[in-house]
Amino acid sequence: MITSQRQLATAISLPQPEIPKFNGDPMEFKTFVMAFDARIHSKVVSSADRLYYLDQHLVGQPKETIGGCLHIEPEEGYEVSTAYMQKLSNWPFIKHDDTPALKRFSLFLIKCKNAMKSLAHLTCRPSCRNCQQTCKRSGAKPQ
Repeated sequence: MITSQRQLATAISLPQPEIPKFNGDPMEFKTFVMAFDARIHSKVVSSADRLYYLDQHLVGQPKETIGGCLHIEPEEGYEVSTAYMQKLSNWPFIKHDDTPALKRFSLFLIKCKNAMKSLAHLTCRPSCRNCQQTCKRSGAKPQ
């Protein structure tokens, strides 16, 4: 009982951890996801609330990309936005001469484009970050 009171007192006296704003920097993505999952995703039940929290913690192109999800059903919008971010972020590096891997990546991009068309309210604007992510995965050098 005393131990739990001490832990509670310590937790109350510590500053609240902040969730960093994610601006599209691939080097910061894992940190952002870990903080978002720990501070929001694990504590918020409603997909609508999760989607709005996600929108509040994004800046720049990621915010613009996910912004289209705010106009569709919250459950679908949150799932679609996080799925696209995760899939592209976790795509393995592709060597320039790995034709089957380049073809799989090309098919994935076509599926993304088709999904965006079928979800008319979901927008995905070309951006420097999106192009860099795509180029990084395919082994190409962005110009």
